[in-house]
Amino acid sequence: MEEEKGWDALLALAFKAGITAVVVLGMGVFIGGLPFARELSAFGGRIAAPDFINSVLSLAVIAALAEFALAASPLFDRLLPVLPRAGRVASLLTAQLCLLYAYHALQPSVYPFMPELEWAYQSVFLGATLFVLARAGLLVHAAGGGLGEAAVALLKKAAGAGPRAPGLDEREKRP
Repeated sequence: MEEEKGWDALLALAFKAGITAVVVLGMGVFIGGLPFARELSAFGGRIAAPDFINSVLSLAVIAALAEFALAASPLFDRLLPVLPRAGRVASLLTAQLCLLYAYHALQPSVYPFMPELEWAYQSVFLGATLFVLARAGLLVHAAGGGLGEAAVALLKKAAGAGPRAPGLDEREKRP
């Protein structure tokens, strides 16, 4: 029963983050569609106003995802005891999603300021991505013993729960 409440709480947090993301992104689409917003520019004409506004709104979506990761981390730890620090792994995977989203969302607002340094923008995101993936991989590797034990226990349980083959029942006499 307690586990069910944990999954319900996790689902509620996910819905909250999802609804926030949809509303904020919807605001960006609405603003981008306004005829008087499309004609405006920011920073001396380098960026279209809707692109800048969408970048700012994207940061709000990233903040909502980060809030979800922080709130969900203890739930993952409690719900997945097989994986030590499961909440930290989930947070790192959420950070990876945020990085992928931020790369595309911020690109229209950053590239006009550094036309010759696009490689730097890409390098920053590549470095951050590799760091996050390495951290998640190391956490899963460190939890390998616990994961292996859990897998063996599940296999034993599955083997014992199913019908037994003839001749393997302890009550039957062996030839």
